[in-house]
Amino acid sequence: MESELLVANEPELYDIFNFDCIDDISMYMKLFKNCKSVLELGVGTGRIAIPLANSGIRVIGIDKSNSMLSCLKNKLENNNSSNIILYQQDFCDLSITDDFDIAYYPFCTFNYLLSIKEQKKALISLKKYLSKDKIIIFDLLTINTFKSMLYDHSDYNYNTVTIGEFDIGIYTRQKFDQSNQLFIQERNFKYFIDNNFVSEKRVKMLNRVFFIGEFELLLDLCGYQIVEKYGDYKFNKFTNNSTSLIIIAKVKD
Repeated sequence: MESELLVANEPELYDIFNFDCIDDISMYMKLFKNCKSVLELGVGTGRIAIPLANSGIRVIGIDKSNSMLSCLKNKLENNNSSNIILYQQDFCDLSITDDFDIAYYPFCTFNYLLSIKEQKKALISLKKYLSKDKIIIFDLLTINTFKSMLYDHSDYNYNTVTIGEFDIGIYTRQKFDQSNQLFIQERNFKYFIDNNFVSEKRVKMLNRVFFIGEFELLLDLCGYQIVEKYGDYKFNKFTNNSTSLIIIAKVKD
């Protein structure tokens, strides 16, 4: 099964759903405090890249989605940042000329690679740009990230946000496909002005959930080794109850 990221064609919806996600940014600020340049694999609309660039770090951003990158470019025109270099590329077939100190897959980006074939291709493609003193960081989902995904739900969870003139109702339904280790999430966005319905957009997201042992094996097969692992953005120890799996790895010695 090949990867599916339908929300990649809806950068506006991505920003609406993730507007208050900021905890990981402080983690990267700490990890990159001595870096001049970093490689972000899945730069999206710049949620992480723009704050990093504004702090003085040069960000080389990779994304497959033209619409995501177009959204980010529009933001950069308003932000007046020259510290972000963008490439529209597939993770599985990288071709870059810029040097960097650290590479990272943020915000469960690697979880969007659903097949082992894709995962291996992405890791092998990146490895040719990594010297043995460079690390790569993965921010991965765990089965505790969204505990309700362990059960099938027919009802939608509901919350609202206000963006400009619109009140947006967000209906979310999620489940876990245990046989394929897939987290499946449906999001329905309904737009209102003064309580009057205007329009509706739907997206579907699929994520491959990894267990620590299998991810370590995947890295090993592709020539990597784990240096550190954490269970959240504050560098606490990874446990069975952790809601994140932060992996720091490097090319094998």
